[in-house]
Amino acid sequence: MREKGIGNYLVNFIKNNIKTFIITLVLIIGFVIFSICNELFNTKEIYTVVNGYVEKFVDTSACVIKKETIVPLQKDSVVPVIEQGKRVGVDQQIAVYRTESYDNYLEKIDEMDKQIQTLVNDLPPTYSADIESIEEQISKLSKEAIGQTSYIKMQEYKSKIDELTYRKIVLLGELSPDGSKIRELIDNRKKFEEESKSSQDNIKATVSGIVSYRIDDLESIANIDNILNYTYSDLDNIFEKYSKNNTNKFGIKIIDNFKAYLVIKEEHSENDEYIQEGRSYNIKITDKNSESISCKLVKYINTEECNYCIFEINNLIEDLIDNRTVGIEVIWRRVDGLAVPKNAIEYNEEKKYNFVTVINGDQELVVPIDIVISSDSVCIIETMSDENKKALNLEDNKNTIELYDQILIKDKNKK
Repeated sequence: MREKGIGNYLVNFIKNNIKTFIITLVLIIGFVIFSICNELFNTKEIYTVVNGYVEKFVDTSACVIKKETIVPLQKDSVVPVIEQGKRVGVDQQIAVYRTESYDNYLEKIDEMDKQIQTLVNDLPPTYSADIESIEEQISKLSKEAIGQTSYIKMQEYKSKIDELTYRKIVLLGELSPDGSKIRELIDNRKKFEEESKSSQDNIKATVSGIVSYRIDDLESIANIDNILNYTYSDLDNIFEKYSKNNTNKFGIKIIDNFKAYLVIKEEHSENDEYIQEGRSYNIKITDKNSESISCKLVKYINTEECNYCIFEINNLIEDLIDNRTVGIEVIWRRVDGLAVPKNAIEYNEEKKYNFVTVINGDQELVVPIDIVISSDSVCIIETMSDENKKALNLEDNKNTIELYDQILIKDKNKK
């Protein structure tokens, strides 16, 4: 009986409120339909004009042409003294031949260092915070060097440790009193090192530049001193040989770090109009994640098939000492100014001009514009010049476009 009573109550409740239910349902359906139509048919949108920029650029690969001087070696067993990628001056020691006299030198230095270290252990722990810092760096490098199989890398670690050890010895000498045993040992060590620099086993730099211990047999393919006289076929030859060579062997060469060249070969495109010999362009070395650097286009060869561009580079050469090719981004043109979405620009078919619609209170003002430059989605614009207005008989239109103006995008879905 109770279940029947509840059922009757529900039936009566629905009968009494059926009108309310229908009205509510209609309102819900109406709201849904309105929302859908508003999304589909109300395509107007307001955009605030801001400062921006548009770049015309190309991502490509460039040949790196450098001035490289190979240091001739008289013996095979060579020990690098200067770290890979470091700069050296003329007559500075780069490496040393591994001979019996050099081994004797190392033994003597090692013996002196052990004697100095024995005396250092007897010094107060707070003798010098700088010495403690150097010892920590030496310990860290020693751990990193464990497991290295590359001869070059092993020598790089050794050079760094030797340099830190020498700094520690010099610092100890400065802190030790005259006449002390440790000071005497340090002075003898320094004297012994200076004498070793006149050894016939030393290999010295014949020119200044950056040291590399990698030879790939391409060092003489390109003559940097004659590069501006190269034809497109000469450049094609360089591109081909640079792309095919995989040689990588030990040797010593010194690279001029003041000037090199980046050479690109690109198919014709809309960017051709921006290529101008003698002009400087911003270039990013994308393979090295570098900042933009300014490079002068020193030679431009335009053939039927493509463009050849030779850029002079005076920065970041240290990062390219072992690169024959590198990925770069050339920014052919960049324009800063009033940036608006491309779909905010309309076209007057009758008078053949572009315009935007500026919202001024409850008014919609038509502003004729000139498009300075455009990308796929953004344009840099400015108010149409008086000269262009005159040519189109628009002198009576005094409307302008300014920063922070609000403009109407009538079709936000338009590309």
